[in-house]
Amino acid sequence: MQFRYEPVFSVLFFGVSILACASADPVVVTDVGDVGDVSALGIEVVNFPEVAPSDVETSDLSTQEIEETVPETSGTDLETTSCAPDCEGKQCGDDGCGESCGSCTDAQICGDGLCQCAQANQVGEQCDACAPGYVGSDCADLCTSNGFPVAEAEAWHDSDLNQARYQAFSSPSFPREMLAMHIYYGAPRFGPSGVGTYDITGSSFADCGLCLMAETDCHDFLCLNCDRHFFADEGLVHVESFWGEDGVFSVTFDGVVFREVAIDMNTFDSNVIPGGAVWCMDGFTFSCVNGLCALEP
Repeated sequence: MQFRYEPVFSVLFFGVSILACASADPVVVTDVGDVGDVSALGIEVVNFPEVAPSDVETSDLSTQEIEETVPETSGTDLETTSCAPDCEGKQCGDDGCGESCGSCTDAQICGDGLCQCAQANQVGEQCDACAPGYVGSDCADLCTSNGFPVAEAEAWHDSDLNQARYQAFSSPSFPREMLAMHIYYGAPRFGPSGVGTYDITGSSFADCGLCLMAETDCHDFLCLNCDRHFFADEGLVHVESFWGEDGVFSVTFDGVVFREVAIDMNTFDSNVIPGGAVWCMDGFTFSCVNGLCALEP
């Protein structure tokens, strides 16, 4: 039978013959699809297995590039750091490690690691008290004097006039200080007429029913010639006994504050002098029996 592709076969046969002369190894033809049946010519045909795309190992070049830029490290190369919190002497604020050393009440603020009141001279968890020596609703007034030394004292009560009075002096001689408490328990002032606790905050000399006054450097018995005048407008007065059948009249001051004032002799209003002295008598107490008062309350 005559081969259909004579020219092609001749060329191929000639080429194979040359290769056969150069080597005794089998001739490998990778693609004979267009050649036809060449087995009769002694040419060994090797069929390579088909390779599927899934059999080819692929790699992410971008990942390789990133990994090549990161140096290899061992576990010993990684340094572990730790934070030691520091709350020594602190009530609040940061502990240095991002945590808190504690919290303050709603009334307080945290400053320099300590809970404190925003208003100067206020103390307490609720900031509702004044630091020692300071008085006033905003704790801004500093006590310039404290207490009252009693050298002489007396008391009297007049049921017809609806009045009671206590008066003490710092010395039997002049000049001297005077402390007085007047109670007007009838009309029109309607002061206390029995035991109880009475708030004198905001009182004025013109209309007080329980009036507390003090004078300094007085030069006469009636205290009409005194250098400075004080009126109490802050604190509580505890009347523990009020001229009962036993004749006892006893009182204790609780946070009572006297402020230097000027008395208007036309209206009898007591006007606080700006920057004037502040006389604090917290804890002062007296007890009298039938008008005779102890000198050391």
